[in-house]
Amino acid sequence: MTYSQQAFLAQRKRFEADMVARYDIDAASYTAVSMLLAPLAVAVSLDKGDYLQRAGSPARHVYWITSGIVCCGVNTPSGGDITAAFATEGHNATPYHDLLQGANGLPALHSLTAETAVEAFRLDWDKVVTLRASHSVLDAYHLKVIEYMLKQQSRRSHAQYGASAQNRLASFLRDYPGLERRISQKTLSSYLEITPQYLSQLLNKGRRKDEPRQDSAVRPMARLMA
Repeated sequence: MTYSQQAFLAQRKRFEADMVARYDIDAASYTAVSMLLAPLAVAVSLDKGDYLQRAGSPARHVYWITSGIVCCGVNTPSGGDITAAFATEGHNATPYHDLLQGANGLPALHSLTAETAVEAFRLDWDKVVTLRASHSVLDAYHLKVIEYMLKQQSRRSHAQYGASAQNRLASFLRDYPGLERRISQKTLSSYLEITPQYLSQLLNKGRRKDEPRQDSAVRPMARLMA
């Protein structure tokens, strides 16, 4: 077994509890899938700002993140870019739709960019598909992963559509707990489709709500004792 395979299996073990719960699978199936995928896994390191995938080129690889944050962006008709989702530790970064497009030689709709320094494993999607055809445990596992990804995408779309900026922020904080402290306000404002200035106002408003209030019955006594 190569060093890369050993490293992949060690990281899979590290995230086993989270992934088994997330995809509603049993530990034995998870271990079997890890062993099947290990020979395909190539360790990659990326600096902040590096591309894992560019929109317009066919997606050929699955990226499984073990450290850092990846932004999934969509090009707008005006030539801009909007952050559509994030991938963090223990998650796949490549949208399934892009993999289906790539299998047919069609261009990906999303760009994948390292928001921070990233450690990941890259797997050739064509080889994964070939393995799925001959191993039912891997096929069942990927159906669970796809189901989870589609549900998350649908929930995010529903939360974003027609919602106020404040509600979109609340949905982000629920879907990505603690991530607001790890990404730039520029990136977060792109995801929420608001200006960085307005985002700062919303965050400050939320912090003020979280500040403990002094008991009104105590304040008059404090003034008497001053």
